[in-house]
Amino acid sequence: MMMSNKIGVVETPLEIANLMVELSTVEKKALVLDTGCGRGIFLQALKNKGYENVYGIEIDRELYEYCNRSFWKDFKIILSDFLTYTFNQKFDLIIGNPPYVHFNQLPPEIANIVKKVIKTSEGDIYYAFIIKSISLLRDGGELIYIVPYHFFYNTYAKCVR
Repeated sequence: MMMSNKIGVVETPLEIANLMVELSTVEKKALVLDTGCGRGIFLQALKNKGYENVYGIEIDRELYEYCNRSFWKDFKIILSDFLTYTFNQKFDLIIGNPPYVHFNQLPPEIANIVKKVIKTSEGDIYYAFIIKSISLLRDGGELIYIVPYHFFYNTYAKCVR
């Protein structure tokens, strides 16, 4: 995985994104969201598998512009903060690799947003991504995320698990 100088950005290898897309059981016409599309690795994997109704959202303008140039004909790309953006629809599949940054290491403006979502100043930004994603899923929808191993035993993650 390639680490970026952006907050919590780790680029997922295409092989891993392809594997994650293959885990999904939703139809190819299902409504799909990549919650931090970066340079579009998951969007490419979704396109390769024939998904048609895909949204990507990215907070970083440079990454958004790259992704938008690459996928503007295929998918809807949104320049915004996933945690504060108001979606007008629910999704059948939400997929991605959320940022991993502990609350104490976030810039204050982002930390405040995370605290509003997870209701505590303990934890990690990816907890907020999980909570927000669950709220955006249709009944029976699928959430496929990469999470660090400590998610399975960390005390702060108990309420999210």
